[in-house]
Amino acid sequence: MHEQFLLFGATGDLAAGQVVPALANLLRDRLLPHGFRLHAVAKTRFDSNDAFRNWLGERVSKRAGDAADADALRELLKRTDYTAVDLSRPEALAAGLDIKSEGGLLSYLAVPPDLFVPIAQGLKQAGLLDDPARLLLEKPIGRDLASARAINAAIAQCVPESRVFRLDHYLGKATVQNLLAMRFGNTLLEAVWSRRWIERVDILVAETAGVDGREQYYSHYGALRDMVQNHMLQLLCLIAMEPPSALDADTVRDNKLMALRALRPLTADTAASESVRGVYQSGVVGAQAVGGFTQLEGQSIETFVALRAHIDNWRWAGVPFHLVTGKR
Repeated sequence: MHEQFLLFGATGDLAAGQVVPALANLLRDRLLPHGFRLHAVAKTRFDSNDAFRNWLGERVSKRAGDAADADALRELLKRTDYTAVDLSRPEALAAGLDIKSEGGLLSYLAVPPDLFVPIAQGLKQAGLLDDPARLLLEKPIGRDLASARAINAAIAQCVPESRVFRLDHYLGKATVQNLLAMRFGNTLLEAVWSRRWIERVDILVAETAGVDGREQYYSHYGALRDMVQNHMLQLLCLIAMEPPSALDADTVRDNKLMALRALRPLTADTAASESVRGVYQSGVVGAQAVGGFTQLEGQSIETFVALRAHIDNWRWAGVPFHLVTGKR
């Protein structure tokens, strides 16, 4: 088992809200190696490791609350060190990471996709992608098909595909995982899981939180790239795919792919009638006044998006899938 976890983007929202709490809970449940260490990396500078640990502890408590075990979090922070470095410069990254790869190293990139390639190149220069090291990429992979292909091609020059893992943290949510058990462990439901008995499918991800400090990222990606083409399509796949012959990763992936291939593409002619985009303004959420989303100059990015999707196969022909997500 890998003993060292290298977390890039350690000062970001995903790290504090999801990754660090998950690691703390794994430590609580004794599912991490005895010598486990967390190496946190970001561009923000702190006076010392202790200053970062105190900051991270407060940030995780605020973001995750009771979702992170308090005692385990304190123990995890004792095993944490911090490095401030420019993530966009491979040579600076290679020089700044004073980490030994013994015991196995997992590198988790909780950063915008434009940093994936320079980080991977820096890790390779530092010798931190040698077998059995693994590279974990958090969604989204690029802004479009061309950039996703370019990123994957560059990553392939740094580490073999067998040791690259592309993650969607929504798949770890209990509600999402329960979809498989609900569908395929319940013969009564599976018998009516088709267009003959289902009028429509609504997938709603409504967030009370706003962009809140992620304006720089969100102004370049928006709700469509941040939520729909990964999280919500994963949910669609779990609902719409055919029963897999086994629940191993490759078989489930292949069945998801068949559902995606049956999706009717949106075109310039149909987008206006099949989709809605919006941006939240100032108002009240949970009895508290909240401000509107401030976009970067020259950007036109949505924080709300609704799509009507169609799956053209025998099971779902004629059943609309409504995908709706929004901040605030």
